[in-house]
Amino acid sequence: MPILPLLAASLLSAPEPDPSLWHGRFDYPTKALRQEQSGAVYLRLWFDPTGREYRCDVLQVFGDAIFAESACKAVRRAKFRPAKSSNGGPSFGATTTLRSYTLAGPEGDSVRGIKTPTEITLEDIPGFANDAIPNFGIAAQVMEDGTVAACEGSDASTPLPLVQAACDRAEQMPRQIGQDAEGNVVSYVSGLRVGPNRATN
Repeated sequence: MPILPLLAASLLSAPEPDPSLWHGRFDYPTKALRQEQSGAVYLRLWFDPTGREYRCDVLQVFGDAIFAESACKAVRRAKFRPAKSSNGGPSFGATTTLRSYTLAGPEGDSVRGIKTPTEITLEDIPGFANDAIPNFGIAAQVMEDGTVAACEGSDASTPLPLVQAACDRAEQMPRQIGQDAEGNVVSYVSGLRVGPNRATN
């Protein structure tokens, strides 16, 4: 599996939201506002090569289930930068994200403390203490058979040995087979969150 060089003009990239259209309270559930509830939803989002979301998988809900429906609706209104394959062309894409809804108070404080889970954990990387491994992202090109054909760090400032280790882990892990909105199998670029194994720190 090639690890693409970290260039200023990166080719391989996962879908990314426009932050100005993703954050805010415009999609806060009315019932939750009335009852002063806070919550969060961990989502797996799928996009076509134009950046249009066509599938929203709810992986975990913190709080009332009403937040899940609201979070998926918010995704459909938000704008995302389309994924790009290793040759720079448009691609299907998938990424995970945490959508939080918080109000003032203890419950809101608790929700604000929820962090987006890491999908790949690193430890015992030569030259890096476990507590010095940062959180970062990688983009992995997943083929129709679920194998990873190419991988790259999402940020050029991430040390290459860490990117290499994360991409090696991504290659070893079973990856979900991609499907378009009609159920046809497709290759896609997956955005993955990487971080240290906190249990060893």
